[in-house]
Amino acid sequence: MACEFIPVLKKLQKSSKNSIDNSNEYDDFKKYFHVHRNIEDELKTILSEIQKNNTKSLVLICGNAGDGKSNLLAELKNGEDRYLLNGFEIINDATESEIPTQSNLENLKNRLSAFSDQNLSTGNEKIIIAINLGVLNNFIESSFGESFQALKDYVIQENILVGNDRSEGYKEDSVFQHVSFSNFQIFSLTPEGIDTSYLMGLLHRIFDENLENPFYAAYKTHCFNCPIRNRCPIKQNYELFFSDEKKKYISLKVAEVVLKQNSIVTTREFLNLIYDILVPNNFNMEDYGRLKNKDLFKRYYNDTTPILLNEKPRVSKLLDSIQSLSVLRNRSESFDDLSFKYNALQDIKPELLEAVKGTPYSEFSEELDLSSLLNLDSDLKNLIFRFIILLGEMHNMDFLKEGKFDAFIDCLYHYCIDDTKTMIGLEKDVKKSIKLWEDYNANNNLYVIGDSPEYLLLEKIDFKRKATRLNYRNKEVIQRFSPYIAIQFEQIGNSNQRIDLIINHSLFFLMSLLKEGYQPTIDDLNRFTNFESFISELKKLGNQRSSINIVPKEDVSKIFTFSKISENEEYYEFGLGD
Repeated sequence: MACEFIPVLKKLQKSSKNSIDNSNEYDDFKKYFHVHRNIEDELKTILSEIQKNNTKSLVLICGNAGDGKSNLLAELKNGEDRYLLNGFEIINDATESEIPTQSNLENLKNRLSAFSDQNLSTGNEKIIIAINLGVLNNFIESSFGESFQALKDYVIQENILVGNDRSEGYKEDSVFQHVSFSNFQIFSLTPEGIDTSYLMGLLHRIFDENLENPFYAAYKTHCFNCPIRNRCPIKQNYELFFSDEKKKYISLKVAEVVLKQNSIVTTREFLNLIYDILVPNNFNMEDYGRLKNKDLFKRYYNDTTPILLNEKPRVSKLLDSIQSLSVLRNRSESFDDLSFKYNALQDIKPELLEAVKGTPYSEFSEELDLSSLLNLDSDLKNLIFRFIILLGEMHNMDFLKEGKFDAFIDCLYHYCIDDTKTMIGLEKDVKKSIKLWEDYNANNNLYVIGDSPEYLLLEKIDFKRKATRLNYRNKEVIQRFSPYIAIQFEQIGNSNQRIDLIINHSLFFLMSLLKEGYQPTIDDLNRFTNFESFISELKKLGNQRSSINIVPKEDVSKIFTFSKISENEEYYEFGLGD
């Protein structure tokens, strides 16, 4: 007997030919599943201007595989605003060639010939194309792209390939237009923190309790008549996400991966993740009808969403990333205290029942006679302990406070809106962190350029943050951003000397620890090589021939200075600094 609910859930898998992300056909199911994104409005604005002006245009919909380019086109082509595509040739997949004897790049050259340099100023053709960044780069850099220099110049000028494109809207007097998913995140930054409205919209499409939802309709049809319905983890995993709290948790975990690991997560990967945490590998209904006692308990709890999310092995890159951030791998003192407490308990069932209260897992757990089994089977006891911890995290969401994560989110948002106060504070933090990293925390503009067992060699380095403008139109909801803060420093009095520093979550957390008295380890030196390189480049901004300072390590308040007397002669005077 096979589970009839699984084939419906398989539509979430990116490998399924019937998946939601498959753009070969647009049906009622895909129409139901569509969730609006602001990039749709950007594209419609551009197309509206093109139609109004009736201008020759090549519109690029750029991004990565699985981010929704083809779905965006399909929705537009089949929606109320399909008139915006009147007169357009639509190229839905630039990775494939219509002609078997031609490569995709050669085919692309032929299909875009109206927009070659030779033909750019003639005709009134209109083409809209969904194209991956890799294909776009390969095309403009290939021999086939040699006759498309104007297109190449546009791509470079708009920073399309470097993931730093923040331009919005229609470009006057340009044959080329574009929208890009490249740094259009699947969540937003707001003054209140992370907004996961788009991901929550997708989750509501899967878990909303109404019969217009094809997933819920299949659940009602198949799961309620299933002979193992009281012990089926798939049914109860699905029911777990009836709770908006659990939906919010999984959407925030994905945002955590993006922000902490600088990952790109597409719609396709997110939906595939949901399948992976609902459906265990090699699920067999007959096993659940046959297994008893500890074998049944082990199988059941291993197949629940909290365990699948944190322990299901080598299924996808996204799931691996989430597991690398799991509380099980990043143990804290409080976690160890809980572990000691649970291991000392003779009867863990009261703790289990308290943990599953109000969740679908209570139905199975309340019927168990675990006491004798847990005393005899340490593996089962450990499994249930992990289940309790992981289910609890889905309620508490403690990960938002760990590693200064919430502070980093706030700083990233204020960086995006060019908040002067935040950026001045961050500049001070960087300068202080450099000194703490080098173990010389004096309130001056001297920085370590050399070290010996007894002395530090210091030099005066005057530098400041170069102000930047990111030019976001909407500063309440930031959707286009990179998951890090990019700061450029320049030498005071010499703006030609500039050094870039990328502050991701890891470096932000390190800087916070340094301010609290943390001493860097050898592992830190190996891990934060970019910060070390930044400091090395910074030291080159000094001028060792003008003034050198020596500080004895036993008394860093004493500063001995060698200062050059004359610019034209190699003579120095020695003195005790302030």
